[in-house]
Amino acid sequence: MRKIQKTLGVALCVLFLASPVVFAAEHGLSEAEKSFIVFKDKWFSKLNQHCRHGKENMEVLSNGEGFYVAQYSEVAEQSLEVKETGVKESPFVGILRYHRTTFSAEAMTKEEALNGPFNTVSLQGVTEIFRYSNGEWVY
Repeated sequence: MRKIQKTLGVALCVLFLASPVVFAAEHGLSEAEKSFIVFKDKWFSKLNQHCRHGKENMEVLSNGEGFYVAQYSEVAEQSLEVKETGVKESPFVGILRYHRTTFSAEAMTKEEALNGPFNTVSLQGVTEIFRYSNGEWVY
């Protein structure tokens, strides 16, 4: 099951890291939808840079019982949607749904914990809503 989850996570990351502009052009999306796809890529980049996402931001702590626990999170997009609001000041909202998966490994030493093996300890669904105002997407 873990191997399937890991493979699915990698597939989702690869799928959504493909060129969003090409995808948008090929599927006849509106300008708001195209710009939301670009915004989404910047948002995920910001999440991964400033949050505890990815192995490069791994945290290792002592559990107080002689073991070390290494932990990190990854985000993978599930879906995005743009809806009209009917409000002149903010004519669209963008809805972004994604999963935040947290992985953990426990070992006798810090180095062993950093090397895994890692298990999924939580899978959290996240929904964020952004508004489109003055020609740009805003959180």
